[in-house]
Amino acid sequence: MRRGAADFVQKPWDNTRLLAVLDRCISEAKGQRWEKDAARRVQQRLMAPEVRQIGEVEYRASFEPAQEVGGDYHDLFHLGGENFSFVLADVSGKGMAAALLMANLQALFHAQEPELRRQPLALLKRINEHFHSSTAPEHYCTLFYAVYESGRLRYINCGHPAATLERHSGALETLEASERPIGLFAKWDGTEQTVAFQPGDRLVVVSDGFTEADEAEDDRTRIDLVFHSPGNPPSGTLQ
Repeated sequence: MRRGAADFVQKPWDNTRLLAVLDRCISEAKGQRWEKDAARRVQQRLMAPEVRQIGEVEYRASFEPAQEVGGDYHDLFHLGGENFSFVLADVSGKGMAAALLMANLQALFHAQEPELRRQPLALLKRINEHFHSSTAPEHYCTLFYAVYESGRLRYINCGHPAATLERHSGALETLEASERPIGLFAKWDGTEQTVAFQPGDRLVVVSDGFTEADEAEDDRTRIDLVFHSPGNPPSGTLQ
């Protein structure tokens, strides 16, 4: 039973009882599988498109849940012209419970007015207030939120794994976490950081499924931003 058995029969068993137990277990398993498949399809539709070209920036995102559904969330918001913002978040917990929290977080981001998405600090203060008030005290999320405008990225890293910035020269920089996760406390505050980009630079943001020892036990989400020079089309071969 500790290993996941749904029921048991005692020896010597009664065939009628045995068949009834089997029939019930098979029916429940089919129902659970249908529910999980439906939840997986819904979650996939909540995620942003995996590939997008915005001006000279190539955006790609991948999501691999450890189970049918997971607690990672990524999204892309167009801010007009060649400007955009994006988020990669990791909600506490696993499986269906984490997926429900993820859906709550996604709804909070989409409920905010477009102009607020240009202001990382103000936006995350609002998100923290609502997320904290609508979830249990032990629930929280780490996230990386950034706004790209005119070759510059304004970002806040809230307890999330450090993003990696690979310069066109081959030099590596890390955008470390500087603020606490969202949802831990009713009041949240932070500071925006800024980094400038040049053609050939690439930014990689990942969830902690890529950094933990047992990758199969956690969701894995990755966002790549590649900055191309004017007139130089994307290669379409991100690795």
